[in-house]
Amino acid sequence: MTFDFNHYHNICAATVASDDLFANFRREGVFFDMYEHVTFEEGLIYLQEIKKVPEVYNRIDLFASNDMIGNPRTSYYEEIGYDIAPTTLRFIKVLADLVSLFGSLDGMDIIEVGAGYGGQCKIIYDMFKPKSYTIVDLPYSRDLAKKFLKEFSIMLSPKLSDYDLFISNYAFTEIERKYQDVYYENGIKKSKRGYITCNFYEWYETEGMMNVSELLRMMPNSKVLEEIPLTAKDNFIYTWNNASI
Repeated sequence: MTFDFNHYHNICAATVASDDLFANFRREGVFFDMYEHVTFEEGLIYLQEIKKVPEVYNRIDLFASNDMIGNPRTSYYEEIGYDIAPTTLRFIKVLADLVSLFGSLDGMDIIEVGAGYGGQCKIIYDMFKPKSYTIVDLPYSRDLAKKFLKEFSIMLSPKLSDYDLFISNYAFTEIERKYQDVYYENGIKKSKRGYITCNFYEWYETEGMMNVSELLRMMPNSKVLEEIPLTAKDNFIYTWNNASI
């Protein structure tokens, strides 16, 4: 199985150019397959993890505004009493992890590699006021994120020389080694803190990519956390310079 970058480019470009396509882009097709495939059952587990961080759990109704854009498929969760997209619950769970590990994100310079349509950025801005937020991604994917985030009056920042927090979920471990090296030198190594959800697809071209041993040696004061729920075999969360170490 290979990823058709040209097809993805064309879909992103068309979605950015067409308000009609943008209005439903999370509902089906390539964006659903890539970003909105989180199951109802996984959402239930995310909810239980979010509950461990009350200051995040108590704001779920605010974060749910993420589903106002793109017409995603939502599910009713009896515990909170309303419908929400399971993928949005994943974003909230990551935020809960970030709060547990690093505390307030106010005033931070944040960089995210492989941000999809920008949902994680939006959820962070619901609760905090970062000093800056830089997204590094394929140009056409970044254009989609810019359009999505503009709906919430969030403006992205240019690349900086250093950062307070590096984020990458299901992205850094999927890309070619030459890009991993660039992101390591210009993002990871220059970030005081970091949170990477590492995933490894058997079908993906992995020759030359960083292996687990290399990943674990990237940064000092690092720690491996269990991914909950475990969404694929051998996944884990890699983090550094957090208060729990």
